[in-house]
Amino acid sequence: MPKPTIILAFADYRTDRQQHLRELDEEQYGILQALRPAVKAGLCTLETIPGANARKIAAAFQEAAGPVVAFHFAGHADGYGLMIDDGAPREGLAAFLGKQQDLRLVFLNACATQGHVGELHRAGVPLVIATSSAILDRVARDLAVSFYEQLSKGKSLQSAFSAYESRHLLSQTPYDELIREDARGLQLRAQEPFPWKMHVRAGAEAVLDWTLAVEAGNPLFGLPPLPQRYHLPADPFRGLERFQREHAAVFFGRGKEIRMLYDKISNAQLNPVILLYGQSGVGKSSLLEAGLIPRLEDQFRVRSLRRDPEEGISTGFRALLDPQSEHASLRDSWQAQSTGRKPLVVVLDQVEEIFTRPVSGDERELQSLVGQLRDLFDGSSPALPGKLLLSYRKEYHPEIEAALREAGVPFTKVFLDKIRKPGIVEAVTGLTHKPRLVEQYQLSVEDGLAAIIADDLEDDEASAIAPVLQILLQKMWQEATQTGAPPAFTIQQYRHLKRRGILLSHFLQEKLEELGRWNREVIDSGLVIDLLMFHTTAHSTSNQRRISEIRERYEHRLDVLENLLQEFRAKYLLVDVPNQQEAGEDALSLAHDILAPLIRKEFEVSDKPGQMAARILANRVREWRGKDEEKPLLDETSLEIVEKGRPGMRIWLVDEAELVRESQEHVAALRRQRRNARIGLGLASVFVLVFAALFFLQRKQTAERALAARADRLAVSGQTLRPVDPTQALDSLYQGWQLQPDDGLKAHLLYQTFRENLFYELLHREPSAFLNRVAFSAAGDLAVLATDAPDRKLPLLELATDSSRVITRLEGPDNPSFALTFSPDDRFVLAGSTDTRGYLWERQPSPTALLRHLPDTAAIQAVAFAQTGS
Repeated sequence: MPKPTIILAFADYRTDRQQHLRELDEEQYGILQALRPAVKAGLCTLETIPGANARKIAAAFQEAAGPVVAFHFAGHADGYGLMIDDGAPREGLAAFLGKQQDLRLVFLNACATQGHVGELHRAGVPLVIATSSAILDRVARDLAVSFYEQLSKGKSLQSAFSAYESRHLLSQTPYDELIREDARGLQLRAQEPFPWKMHVRAGAEAVLDWTLAVEAGNPLFGLPPLPQRYHLPADPFRGLERFQREHAAVFFGRGKEIRMLYDKISNAQLNPVILLYGQSGVGKSSLLEAGLIPRLEDQFRVRSLRRDPEEGISTGFRALLDPQSEHASLRDSWQAQSTGRKPLVVVLDQVEEIFTRPVSGDERELQSLVGQLRDLFDGSSPALPGKLLLSYRKEYHPEIEAALREAGVPFTKVFLDKIRKPGIVEAVTGLTHKPRLVEQYQLSVEDGLAAIIADDLEDDEASAIAPVLQILLQKMWQEATQTGAPPAFTIQQYRHLKRRGILLSHFLQEKLEELGRWNREVIDSGLVIDLLMFHTTAHSTSNQRRISEIRERYEHRLDVLENLLQEFRAKYLLVDVPNQQEAGEDALSLAHDILAPLIRKEFEVSDKPGQMAARILANRVREWRGKDEEKPLLDETSLEIVEKGRPGMRIWLVDEAELVRESQEHVAALRRQRRNARIGLGLASVFVLVFAALFFLQRKQTAERALAARADRLAVSGQTLRPVDPTQALDSLYQGWQLQPDDGLKAHLLYQTFRENLFYELLHREPSAFLNRVAFSAAGDLAVLATDAPDRKLPLLELATDSSRVITRLEGPDNPSFALTFSPDDRFVLAGSTDTRGYLWERQPSPTALLRHLPDTAAIQAVAFAQTGS
């Protein structure tokens, strides 16, 4: 990859002693020395133009070895032009620079160049550093050298500029000492205290975070090394568990974001509060704990806090700053923590739990936290050293931002996007780059594999890439280390895993199947899904639960509960959250928020006894509570389902237990009545008709109730299936409506489902085989299927309006096929297989014989006929 190029242009009037810039040679030498570490590290190349003129500048851009990212001009200028060559203003330079697509910065280090900013912005240049006055040569040299020294260390453009500006402001240098004597005057006293300024084109604000290190693909260049106390973990991939400080050496893929956050924290001129937000599963906590914090520890004193759901974040924040006293002011506590030459950095993570898991009885937790930040950073007192970073899910950013704005708390926003292709490639190959990691893990990665994985993950825009990537890498690592040989990640291994399914839904299903092999009853009863559901919130996020709370809720299943919780831990479905509760009592939560919506969906569609019982009780208890007389009870069928489902759900609540007890008494009475009726019929024939009438009346009422219960179950099942499978939902709702055609609600649900969805008709099913590809004939009367069936045969179907039949099964491929088509005249069938061959069958007179195969050198992904069919 070509290295970024910086062009340095110097223009002097050596023939004019009055206009000769004595410091220009020193500036050129100083900049070259400042950028020397970056050039040596391979971050950039330099093009220097002494005696610059328009022709030389254009030639330098055209002949540059890599993309030109910065243009520096030092010399004479005024508000109308840059004085180059013979001193004549050169028009058109702004338009020329605007056409350089890779150009990030134009640095005009000459007198009074601010007048050029508007034209450069209109031409498309994103960032211009310019002056508002005639400046001293010495000061211009010092600023340029300082700027490029910082840029050479990997600092962002904003941080590199702010470093010298901060030094000037702290030294309180008078403005007149920065500008030439002939430019001084009384009217200048009202100007800004610093004659240089960064001008950002509207809409291009992201350029402020641009760095040479990131552009060159080495974003961590110049950052402090990881502390030696962080040893290498035994397992370098984390699955759904977050990376923590002890995993810093094996955390890859977020170098650009680490660099950006580090620069914002170390830049004293930026706002003291940083808001880091992004979607669930994007990796905010891992970025902070394994990526950022270990690199801050060399220059800062770092304190971090994950919100405690019992005490709330404002209480925890105060205790973090001053664990000994509740009465000292926050500012005093902050100052006390910023000891020596290390400013304090505080990281507050999972701030969104203020909304998703509010502290009981505290509805002003956000206001309390904002009040604390206002007391610390409202600007009425001298600025505190250091920074405070809040991390949370992006759904709650508007509320948090609005509260901070209203309180006058100054902040900087950083949106953490999902990991992209360069980061994915780094995460896959990271263990192969550093000698220490190569020696420890001995991993090799096949060329091209990382790019394939990145492309596959980025195909699904809706997925949370980071956790899926870690699950995949963890699986590949586990398989690769089973042989005893040095582990290797290969394309073949990846494709095998991909066919088995690498998404989180497959991960959850895989873990449920493993639990079923451990104990079939906890799966079949519904207990597993019920217990996992207990660890979610209505917002589809993870919810911590105390161990005592779990035991109390499932006290009727203590026979298996402790072992089941251990299995959840071992399979990374639940993780321990230590010391979050009173008296040090531990809690459990889902391994990751992203599992929560999958578990809630699994619960909603489950037909296990526990979930069926829970749905029946939820519906009937509402009706039962609202009536004092003639309370609707459970019929025999519903009661049987509820009793059968008890081992697969939580303990019954008081109302539920009372409903079941009364229903049991009612059903027992009905059974006694039926038994007495039978006995009475045998005792006296005189009363046969009377008892028969009572008996059949009761049977009719029971049958009506059973019919109504069955209709309700079908309606509930249809409602549950609507978002998952509208066709099955429609069938279930239709059956329920047929049983109770006068029920307006059931009719409404049936009509609404029919109106809002498209439905399929099941014409054919291949037993125990996944469908890879299907192709239809031009006439629409035939279809050919490619599956992963062991015999590799391709079923050829004749389609009808209400059914289909298999005409034959085409033989030939040795491996699964993923490419199929008919010829335009439907005479031939062509298939492409992963065995590197294409197969051609002719339908007439019989499609049973393979006409010929077409060898290739790789797995065939697609096949097609020319329009002529030839």
